[in-house]
Amino acid sequence: MKKKQNVPLRECMNIFTWLLAAVLLCATVFFWYLAYRQAIVVFSREYKKAEPAQETEKEQEIIDAHPYAQKETLLKETPDAGREYIDTMLFFGDSNTARFLLYHDAEGMTCTSVKNTAAVIGMGIQSIDNLKCMRFKDRTVTMPETAARLQPQRIFITMGTNNMHGTIDADALTVEYEEKLKKIQEASPSSALIVSAIPPIAENCKYRDVTMEAIDAWNAALLPMCERNGWHFLDTSEVLKDPLTGYAREGLMDGDGLHLKEEGVQTLFAYIRTHALVNDEAGLIPFDDSEVKGPLTELLLNQ
Repeated sequence: MKKKQNVPLRECMNIFTWLLAAVLLCATVFFWYLAYRQAIVVFSREYKKAEPAQETEKEQEIIDAHPYAQKETLLKETPDAGREYIDTMLFFGDSNTARFLLYHDAEGMTCTSVKNTAAVIGMGIQSIDNLKCMRFKDRTVTMPETAARLQPQRIFITMGTNNMHGTIDADALTVEYEEKLKKIQEASPSSALIVSAIPPIAENCKYRDVTMEAIDAWNAALLPMCERNGWHFLDTSEVLKDPLTGYAREGLMDGDGLHLKEEGVQTLFAYIRTHALVNDEAGLIPFDDSEVKGPLTELLLNQ
């Protein structure tokens, strides 16, 4: 009977070492594979995240190249667009807009001219499409007809103060205003409409039935209206209204507390020029006003 031979201890250790090395190699390969898979997933996610960032950078380059470009409804602060910007706009409004013709800007010129301002003292939004208030050489026309004839790049409109008497239904009034503005837009489809908040009143306003509650409700309804229609909203209350009192800032309103005085109009125009809207590469192109004679600012007072 043969005697069993014992495997030398050294050989056992070698075999164990080789087996351990093989296990470690397999484990290393396996973990490297997992790490590779994870890296691919992370890279893919980061790449997808980077795509909109690249798009945002491109958009930012466009905005940087055109500092007056405004994508959002609410007009934000821009560099001063200058007097040239004002001269390319057509202004529609009531007595506060009529005051643009009385007061002077930083260049010593009246803030607007009779050629680009259709404004009537006492006018409300209900009269926008039926009151003939802008005189041309051949006839006198309404605001939508004025827009149709002049086709300006931008139309700036501030209306509603004369609708603020007593308790108002801001939603119902906005529906009417929206219908009137659509007629202006249809008359001049390429014009950008800038709808302005109406000015606040002074705390000692002599027109006691006009309240800041009504004005605030009206102004708050204008931004959603503009968003629905692709128009732009200029929140002039940001510069005209005192956030502490809730009324007009000191020194901006006339003695009656309802109308802007010269400092108020100058403050307003500085704000308009530094919250500019120039979205087209054509730049600032004045409209042909050669046939315009001027507005009938006191039309309603004479009736």
